[in-house]
Amino acid sequence: IDPRATELLGLPWEFLYDSRQGEFLALGKNTPVLRYVPLPTPQEPLKVELPLHVLVVFANPADRPVPGAQEEKRRIIKALQPLRKQGLVEFEVVEGKDTFATLRSKLRQAEVHVLHFIGHGAFDKDAGEGMLMFEDEAGVSRPATAEQLKTVIGDEPSVRLVVLNACEGAGLAMTDAFTGVAMALVQSGIPAVMAMQFEITGPAAVLFSSEFYRALA
Repeated sequence: IDPRATELLGLPWEFLYDSRQGEFLALGKNTPVLRYVPLPTPQEPLKVELPLHVLVVFANPADRPVPGAQEEKRRIIKALQPLRKQGLVEFEVVEGKDTFATLRSKLRQAEVHVLHFIGHGAFDKDAGEGMLMFEDEAGVSRPATAEQLKTVIGDEPSVRLVVLNACEGAGLAMTDAFTGVAMALVQSGIPAVMAMQFEITGPAAVLFSSEFYRALA
């Protein structure tokens, strides 16, 4: 879709329904719904040398707790354990206070191939910008805007995939396709971003993470 046609980008294409077959297209293995935004430079292949390095960022601020977040974290770790035992995957969990600063530090210290965020996301319609909620030094909400995330994550050449398991991580303004967090990260050069365009339930987020990493394994 042309990024200038933002009224089309904002539509929930995942709900496309084939009345002849009686099924949603996105649920078929041969008809996945993928969003691609044309960029001036081609994306590099997603190949990496094993082991695959996964960094799970877990933000659960005291003033805005994330429903089902602990269970989601547990399922991700469980799904990755078989690959870790085979030496194919290494993963680390970042959590606790001042998570945004810790994320910056981890990205500087070592290569990260997959960055998985568990927490709250939001889209400020007045400012026209998406954001993710981290924890500050006191353990309460600390928003990081799409522009800030683009600066911190988009500059890391090792990152191949960002998974935003948060509400409205792919939300966008109707005037600019790149104002949402997911779009901003794609614009910065991240090859692939998985994000939620609308609000999701805690159980749905847990199920998504579990199934995604089972498939990866």
